[in-house]
Amino acid sequence: MLFLCFLSALIIKQTTYGFKWSDFLQFSVFPLSQIILIFFIGYLTIVFESAEKMPLYVAVLMIGIVICLIADIFLVRFMKGISEKTRLETENKYLQHLQDMQYAHYKTLKKQQNYILGLRHDILNHIQTVDILLQNGEHLQAGEFNQNLKKELLQNTPVHFCENPIVEAVLFNKIEYANSLGIRTNINVSLSEDVGVNEVDLMRVFSNLLDNAIKGCRTVQDHADRFIELGAKCQAGFLIVKMENSKSLEQKNSADIKKDRTRHGQGLRIVEEIARKYEGTFHYEDKGTTFEVTLALAIP
Repeated sequence: MLFLCFLSALIIKQTTYGFKWSDFLQFSVFPLSQIILIFFIGYLTIVFESAEKMPLYVAVLMIGIVICLIADIFLVRFMKGISEKTRLETENKYLQHLQDMQYAHYKTLKKQQNYILGLRHDILNHIQTVDILLQNGEHLQAGEFNQNLKKELLQNTPVHFCENPIVEAVLFNKIEYANSLGIRTNINVSLSEDVGVNEVDLMRVFSNLLDNAIKGCRTVQDHADRFIELGAKCQAGFLIVKMENSKSLEQKNSADIKKDRTRHGQGLRIVEEIARKYEGTFHYEDKGTTFEVTLALAIP
């Protein structure tokens, strides 16, 4: 009976959204109590009953074992059912979050597009203004006018990171937030529309890594020292992601994710679980003032 529960826990543990071992131990109390009860009944049967009634008690004992076995099978199915329900609920939550990010990205692009379309109507006025300034010999003012317009155009030019719409939406959302905190970002992501990784897993990888990096950067007092460098590409059948970010020396050791039970540590554990799911590797190193991660996922 315990073997069945242990086997079930191993099966569930293989999924990214499965039970923790603490949950398994709680569920194992039920079959363990059955074993202790049956052993106790069997012991009393042997010690206190006569040999003539032994077959009857053995039969009753066997029936009890069968009933317990059936109950444990239902328990296993119940555990797997809860695991699947939890997985679906978590996946739906991530999909909703992804949808929100994509919609925010779309609204920003739409706003920028409308701005550029409106600006085209003002180009003629801009040219006429520059011509008048030049005719009046006000070359310095004409140059400043052009520079201001150029600066405004650059500020409203849509930022494009990669061809993958999932990663694009995540990067747009996270990098915009990072920049608002005074974090310098250097993004070099070269991913096609389909990289062979589940969309939810792809979103979870980049979201959790960037959340972790942003949290590390926020511990750096001097904004000039805050930075995030991110690179990603598909190479030799693997999706390879490398990231480095600044952090303070006082920040808790980020590499000790097994002991870190905060949301920060949970994010890194999620990435580690996804790496196992895709038979890949996940390495991380706390270098004091910087934190580096390297992730490789085998592409089916």
